[in-house]
Amino acid sequence: MQTTQRRQAILAQVRARRSVKVGELSTELGVSAETIRKDILTLDARGLLERVHGGAVAASNRESAYESRRTINAQAKRDIAEEAARLAADANSIYLDYGTTAFQIAQRIAASDPDVMVISASLPIITALLPCERVRLVVPGGQVRRNENSLGGPLTDKAMQGLFFDIGFFGCAGVAARSGVTNFDAVENAISQLAADHCQRVVLVADHSKFDRTATLSAASIEDLDDLVTDREPAGELASLLASSHCTIHVTQGQT
Repeated sequence: MQTTQRRQAILAQVRARRSVKVGELSTELGVSAETIRKDILTLDARGLLERVHGGAVAASNRESAYESRRTINAQAKRDIAEEAARLAADANSIYLDYGTTAFQIAQRIAASDPDVMVISASLPIITALLPCERVRLVVPGGQVRRNENSLGGPLTDKAMQGLFFDIGFFGCAGVAARSGVTNFDAVENAISQLAADHCQRVVLVADHSKFDRTATLSAASIEDLDDLVTDREPAGELASLLASSHCTIHVTQGQT
């Protein structure tokens, strides 16, 4: 089977089954697992499917591009960022994740230009903080991911392993009692997990639309969170687990 035909067959299987495993495709198509992995990498780069651990899932499960996400619940994100920025007032080092709410936090830091170290692999955040004279901006490097406006990959992983932070602000695609904190993007999720492990204080910034929603990839457990900054009080099982995990919830002013 030619390369083009094989990749078309992989896409057909993904469309039909929504998710596929490397081993299964290797057996069905009569090629090595390494060949299948290379095919999946190529198809992922073209946006035709999403590479996940051990296989691939349909591209329809991917998050919308960064610029599109910035307009979703924009006011709530601004309010959350305002509240979150207060938590970092005494920090010497701050990690800002890839999310659009983290970008809003960066804008507030830029406005006051404090003497603080900020580490981020988000290109919009880096751009927002570049004009600051006092902020010490640290960029971990890595491959530029244009559609997501971010840096990622092995070089970013290696750099992050040697960095530690007083406080880190993390977004998510979903947060639920049973699945914890979840994301869609595998590259960014891996960096986020590394950063969270190196934070003295882990802060999740998420508006209420992320509650009781589960994305593809596990990012953290509820027990890993020190704080949640949001625009509405969580309810039900999620609220109970947050309380039992001693996660401090900060609700933006005027919301209940």
